[in-house]
Amino acid sequence: MKKYLLLSAIILGIITVANAQTKKFKFSAGGGIASYTAGTGGKSTMGFGIDIIGKTDISENFEGYIQAGYNTFSSDGGSWGIIPVLVGANFKAGNFKPGLGIGYGNLTAGSGGVGGFAISPQIGYGFEKIDLVASYTNISVSDNYSLKVFGLKLFYNF
Repeated sequence: MKKYLLLSAIILGIITVANAQTKKFKFSAGGGIASYTAGTGGKSTMGFGIDIIGKTDISENFEGYIQAGYNTFSSDGGSWGIIPVLVGANFKAGNFKPGLGIGYGNLTAGSGGVGGFAISPQIGYGFEKIDLVASYTNISVSDNYSLKVFGLKLFYNF
């Protein structure tokens, strides 16, 4: 099932990039706070993250996007980062933009890291040049272990 979802993300990315050849491709950059939890019932750790987003209108009501970011956390003398790379779409209802991204997420810690399939439902609200986005990203590292990142970020639209 994960292979089909990842394949769908790649196809959506190709369609978005191909569509960008004929329509205006826009960029956003931003950052904000993030909360990280590993496994089930794990301790939550606060951190911050930055992201860049390329987006284009797919139709009047849908916007496709490609997003990459880095979230950093530290606790108990250690630090680690999470790198999500997502392809997705937002439904545009006025300034309100709920959406869903899928892709790959990687946990970097020390000299190694693990990664897996990522899914990220997002809720955004667009102001004139700023987007406010709340997101939840779940990265499946193995069948019974996942990384969870909640984020609240502001993006500047170029």
